[in-house]
Amino acid sequence: MKKVRAATVAVLFGGALLLNGCSAEPQNPLTCGINATFDLTPKQPVVGQETFFGLTLTEKKQDIEIPGAQVTLTLQPQGDTTATPLTLDLQEVETGRYTGTTSFPKPGTWNGHVTAEKDGTTAETDVEFVAEP
Repeated sequence: MKKVRAATVAVLFGGALLLNGCSAEPQNPLTCGINATFDLTPKQPVVGQETFFGLTLTEKKQDIEIPGAQVTLTLQPQGDTTATPLTLDLQEVETGRYTGTTSFPKPGTWNGHVTAEKDGTTAETDVEFVAEP
């Protein structure tokens, strides 16, 4: 399995992430890198309220949606390695658009780890979200 790893990127209320690792004419769009754009509802997560995560995956070179990936978002409170992580298996709801919901159990900054896998290739990146009390 090929892995593409990105540097840490902070996302507070939404934004774009870029994963690099492109080669000439890749067979799998994950090998070239992806743009991963989040949108949240509510825009500012609140402890105890359900937060909707929308994630759009696009291929880096041609900016086209990536269908059929297995996408997971794992959330861990920053600085608390003993807390049980929240894991969301995001479901594809339309081409390149993946969604899931969860509630943050406590306020503060949460480290998020996004993993996208397709046809044996994995791309990963890290993000941050802030949950208000």
